[in-house]
Amino acid sequence: RDIPSVPGSGAAGGTAAAAVAVLGASLRPGATTIAHLVGLPDALVTADLVIVGEGRLDDQTARGKAMSHVLHLAREMNVPAIAICGQIDLDDEALHGMGLAGWSTASGPNARTAVAEATSRAISTWRSERLRRPAP
Repeated sequence: RDIPSVPGSGAAGGTAAAAVAVLGASLRPGATTIAHLVGLPDALVTADLVIVGEGRLDDQTARGKAMSHVLHLAREMNVPAIAICGQIDLDDEALHGMGLAGWSTASGPNARTAVAEATSRAISTWRSERLRRPAP
């Protein structure tokens, strides 16, 4: 087989590509596989809000990171999603385009407090956005 042409065999997929070559295995997107294994699609049926986290939310996030798959599923199920991140390198338009309803960064000397405060800010952003946008 032409291993370099196998989707998912580049960069971090090198070990997986070897398994394809030697064992005849197949490659599947990790985020999709894990989402189904943990029952995420079923959980979204009754969810009111999805909270995702990312160390650095940037243009690479939308190109295959697990968070982008979770946001895609949430959007399909019409469940709003907010992000708590260490750093955000995208503007509001790009964040909305990814399907986010709210977001915030978490920083501070105490991780628990930083994440709690960031979650509160992200939820506030989501709520204020809902008030600004006309109902469909």
